Formats: sequence, structure tokens, C-alpha cells
Amino acid sequence: MEQYRISKSVMETETIQKNGASPKSLMSRINFYFIILMPIILILNACQIISVSGRRTILPNQSSYTSVTYQCSWPVAVQSPVELHYAFGVGSANLDNIGSFLNYNFGGGVDYFFSRNRFQPYLGVGVNNLGYTDKKNEENKLNYNYFNVTPNLGMRFFLSNRFALNASLGYQVGWGKSKFNNEVDTKKMFTGIAPSVGISYVFMITDINK
Repeated sequence: MEQYRISKSVMETETIQKNGASPKSLMSRINFYFIILMPIILILNACQIISVSGRRTILPNQSSYTSVTYQCSWPVAVQSPVELHYAFGVGSANLDNIGSFLNYNFGGGVDYFFSRNRFQPYLGVGVNNLGYTDKKNEENKLNYNYFNVTPNLGMRFFLSNRFALNASLGYQVGWGKSKFNNEVDTKKMFTGIAPSVGISYVFMITDINK
């Protein structure tokens, strides 16, 4: 039996080596994925409220971007008025009036709730990064990156113990940078308004009888 185990181990090692992956490299990959995935799993485990919102940010010079945003929120402690959140979204952006492009964005923020009853007004601030690429061919490639900070005033209104409507209005300050063929073309600062409306689902049971 012991000889069989040794032979099996040798065969597995030879198979791994034939496939171009040594046990050491496999362990390195496992450790890498563990380091990457563990913070994501911990954050998802902490998530208590999931929101889906439609956002439209109106900026000067006919610039704007529209996105569907998914947000995960959780209070810093039980019954705390402070909530942290992270968010990611996808949409259409037209920054600096250069045309509309599909974009992806991600960010996070903090909100302070003035009430934990059915109607919950809050004051918050969020940071977000948006980017898109337009690649016509190898010789003409446009990259755009837009980082922004948005203080906002919003509200959450519970329809039941689990579902709530949410809305907010923010004032956005952002910095955009475009690269054409990997060379910096323009750098600009934008300011504008950022309204959003959506719906939230709460994993924890919420008392809304007040």
C-alpha cells in the first residue's frame, strides 16, 4: 500500500510537470488566488444591503455619463448611523464631447443616516473611477480615465421589511485624462450634478413600524 501511494504520488508529479506546472508553481498560484479572493469573500460576507440604481451625471460641454450601478452596503456596527459601501457599474459615457463609449466604473464611499425608521435621509460621499477604450485599429487607440468625488444627499424609503426605494442628488468634481496612442492628449477638470434612483434589498430584518 505504501509503495502504491509513492508510485501514485510520483505519477501525479510527472503528470503535473508534463503539463508545464510544477507543485511549487501550483502553490504559488493557490496563494495568489487566496490573497485576491479572501478580501472579496470577506466584503461580500459583510454586505447587508444590495442596491441597483440608474445614474446619470450631467457635466459641462455636453459631457455626461449614464450607468447601471450595483452597490453593496453595510453598517459599521449594529444600529450604527454610518454605512460603508462599494459599487461597480456599466454604462455609456461621453466625456469631453468626443463620442459615446461603453464604460466600466467602480468605487466606494460612506453614508451617514439621520434616521433608521421607514424614511431614512442620509448625507454621504463617494469616490469613483471610470474608464473606457476606443480602439479603431493598432494605430488609432483612445483611452479615457475619469476619477471623481461626489458629495450627495439622499434618502431610503422602505416599502417592506426587505425592500426600499432609494434616491440621491450629488455634486460631482472629477478629473479626466485622455490618451491617444498612449500619449497624454488632454487633462481636464469637470464639475456637475449626479442624480440617481434605484431599489434596495436588505438581508437583515428591518423594523419599519415607526
